[in-house]
Amino acid sequence: MEEQPDSLSIPVRERQSRKLVAMKRVARHSAVDVVRNQLVELIERGEIPVGDWLPSEAEMSRAFGVSRPALREALGSLRAFGYIESQTGRGSMVVSNRASSSLTLSQYSSTDLNEVRRHLEVPTAKLAATRRSEEELAVIVEACEAYAVEADPEIRVRLDSELHIGIASATGNPLFPRLIKDIRSILEEQSLALSVSAERWRHSTEEHFAICRAIRDRDPDRASEAMVAHLRAVEDAVSMLQRPDTPLSST
Repeated sequence: MEEQPDSLSIPVRERQSRKLVAMKRVARHSAVDVVRNQLVELIERGEIPVGDWLPSEAEMSRAFGVSRPALREALGSLRAFGYIESQTGRGSMVVSNRASSSLTLSQYSSTDLNEVRRHLEVPTAKLAATRRSEEELAVIVEACEAYAVEADPEIRVRLDSELHIGIASATGNPLFPRLIKDIRSILEEQSLALSVSAERWRHSTEEHFAICRAIRDRDPDRASEAMVAHLRAVEDAVSMLQRPDTPLSST
């Protein structure tokens, strides 16, 4: 706990085929950023018009030459910015050719959610450091360490939720984990949007470890400060995503 780990088969439909031809293979080191930006460019130019469905994940993964997890990260970012909507069993449809002016999560803005998180999760971390049991600490540490080494963005989002819910559970007040669960279900798109940045993943891992260490050491003030720093970093990252003069590849 003391050391942080370093961390498209051939298309059936002709219309889909034309879309896939426009997709260029990319280098793996920048796969998520490049895939996301290529898709944004294709959508904004009208090559994949509003109302059209994107090709399947398998088709796009082959066309771009990237893994399915990397493709899902890119699609998660497009969903968060309002370019596409996804339906289970059908795929993703283009619903706008311009990014939304702000990162909207369900009917709530990121500002709404972050304000609530500050007033809920900071005191939760402080209480957890005071009240946690060894079993509850083990759950928190396990989620923290698993997040640090997990490559799949969707699994990372789940582990991130498990960590924050675990901290809330360690307060001994059953209302805290219930409230955090409700918030985390709304935060999923934001988490996926932020996960496109490997740098943000590394920083988030460091922030998580600082929180976990403070809870382990039963240091409520340090736990509170670490959670404040984590939530401030999240807010800063979301603000960068929302800046109209910031290229998507820079987040």
